[in-house]
Amino acid sequence: MQGQNIVTQIRTFFARQPLLGGIIGANVIMGFLVLILQLMGIGYSYGMLRGYSVGYDIFGVPSSLQQLITRPWSVLTYMFVHSSFLQMAINMLMLYGIGMMCIGWLGSRRFAWTYFLGGIAGGLAYSCFGVSGGSLVGSSAALIAVFVLLAVSFPDQKVQLWPFQGFTLSLWVVALLFLGVDLLFCSSAGNNGYIARVAGAGVGFFFAWVYPRLKPISVGGRASGNRSRMRVSSKNKAPRRPLSDEEYNANRAQNQKQVDAILDKISQKGYDSLSRKEKEFLFRYKG
Repeated sequence: MQGQNIVTQIRTFFARQPLLGGIIGANVIMGFLVLILQLMGIGYSYGMLRGYSVGYDIFGVPSSLQQLITRPWSVLTYMFVHSSFLQMAINMLMLYGIGMMCIGWLGSRRFAWTYFLGGIAGGLAYSCFGVSGGSLVGSSAALIAVFVLLAVSFPDQKVQLWPFQGFTLSLWVVALLFLGVDLLFCSSAGNNGYIARVAGAGVGFFFAWVYPRLKPISVGGRASGNRSRMRVSSKNKAPRRPLSDEEYNANRAQNQKQVDAILDKISQKGYDSLSRKEKEFLFRYKG
């Protein structure tokens, strides 16, 4: 019965989150495909692939622009291949957690742009500046791009660290810890993967600056507000006197309280449960 419940939950997840589920599924399929090819001896000793590693030398992004020209597909495929099943499992758990948060708070379209452009930027940076002479695999650059986007956009949002029940940290603290541990691991492993991570983080910062200046959209891609109309209507209002420090701090605290309430509602009922005014407020507010 428990197995049936798990299967039902997985089916429900893929039905409700086809984009995120598709990315996770592609990573799992590629992981098993590479493993099967290697067990069959293909890639090291088979025909035209003699002497090549299936995971790294075919799907991995190389640390050379000259090699990248010969396999341009690798700036995409390297995000779906991992060096081990442990790395894939950890990255997929991270992808599920931050992917659900990003889609719930900012929408699937913005999650997709950040994830894939963060990964592509990481791959290009590795090819331009990598000096290890090898190839890079893994989705860390794409993950960090989304993580940084969330941390900059919602820095004070509290998240619970699994499996520590009741222990929460601000999202920006979790992002710094994740980025620091990941960069430390790359340095200790003697590779130049940190170059890709830094590029992915840069993409996250860029989109955190861009998205608040764009027209708000919902998960379904529908406009949730019209900023140009709001700006015009504000010009017709009488000018207000400058706020005192006490009034400003009180308004700021009230706004932050309302943002926290909206984010709690999203975590419980989903983004589509918000009213239009709540969506507009969430994207207008700058903490």
